[in-house]
Amino acid sequence: MKVSYEATINDLVDNDNRLLGHSVPMKIWKSLILLEVFLLAGVLIYFLCPGDRMWKLGAGAAGGACAACLSLLAYDRLSARRLRKALVSQFGPAPVKVEVELTENALAVTYTGAIITYGWRNISSVLDTKDAVELLHRHQGITVVRNRAFAAPRDREKFITLARHFIRENEVSPGIII
Repeated sequence: MKVSYEATINDLVDNDNRLLGHSVPMKIWKSLILLEVFLLAGVLIYFLCPGDRMWKLGAGAAGGACAACLSLLAYDRLSARRLRKALVSQFGPAPVKVEVELTENALAVTYTGAIITYGWRNISSVLDTKDAVELLHRHQGITVVRNRAFAAPRDREKFITLARHFIRENEVSPGIII
């Protein structure tokens, strides 16, 4: 089964954000950054704030929490802006045609003239989200198929069912390392 759609730069940014959202190392890294910002801001406010020790601790904790929240918002916005610039320089501002084909042997993704083939043993699961179908790769990858790639909802369901069938057919035994 083969589907295709035109991916915008915003789609490509969203694809990368989805990948990062599934990445355990990225979640840990982001948590460590938030902890560092919290501690640095909290300690700084503690030493700069006048008053008794409890007041300073409260102000440091509140200030650290606010700084961590603001840095999280700023990080997401800044990283999306940098990623958008990088993708525009790589693909240009025009939409990119994406084709995704499910065959018995592999998942094949074609865009910008490149064909990337993933054997079914390298695909771990299929996620049915409200705006797309996500095929998660075993080693920190993702293929996102937007809903507009499907002519009708039944085509989308057929795609999901077929992908899950191929994944089950090629499941890796627990003792096998790929």
